[in-house]
Amino acid sequence: MPGRGAAADSKLGVARRDRILLALAFAAGCVDALSYLGLSRVFTANMTGNAVLLGLAIGQTQELQVAHSSAAIVGFVLGVVVAAKLVGPPGERVVWSRGITLALCVEFAVLVVFAFSWWLSLPRFADGVLIGLIVLSGLAMGIQSAVARRLAVPGVSTTFITGTITALVAELTAVSGATGERRRMSLIIVALVMGAVTGGVAQAYARPAAAFVPVMVVAAVLVAVGGFRRATGGEQR
Repeated sequence: MPGRGAAADSKLGVARRDRILLALAFAAGCVDALSYLGLSRVFTANMTGNAVLLGLAIGQTQELQVAHSSAAIVGFVLGVVVAAKLVGPPGERVVWSRGITLALCVEFAVLVVFAFSWWLSLPRFADGVLIGLIVLSGLAMGIQSAVARRLAVPGVSTTFITGTITALVAELTAVSGATGERRRMSLIIVALVMGAVTGGVAQAYARPAAAFVPVMVVAAVLVAVGGFRRATGGEQR
């Protein structure tokens, strides 16, 4: 029956969207590991942690660290502004949209610039280059955060997991709850942690190529988006 077919297509689209969100969470974990270990101990995806680092730097009068943490926040905010213009204001939930695809293309381009700048600037980053890398990394993660916000999947962000952990624990303590949502939130947490593990290993053993890991992940996402959009018919509510 047509109704059943449409429902099946919708479920397929949601499943593919969730896999894309997992990949993006993995990329964000990797970027945060690279930024913390390689870019003067800042977080460029997790702004909660970065704000704490900024406060510590101010309290300890570490001017250079204040500049680095501030650069991460500026880059992140700019990324959110750029992506918000592309994906549109939050409203009715969408499974996917053309604006979201465009925003991810911009994120990919920023990550490519970031990766080549990282590679070409090694073994040691000059102060100006370091600030530039922090801003680029924050810009990419701000774009990704705005994409996740537009998708408005309950309890899910791809760049930080505080809200996801809170939502998951609340769901687990409820008498009844959606198993699919619990599974999705659990996998997002695992994906972000595994991304951080991968970024840490790449930083330790393949530092010149480390920044290309999130590039490859987002590239794979964009390839998957082609099939995803065919499955959902472009934009689905």
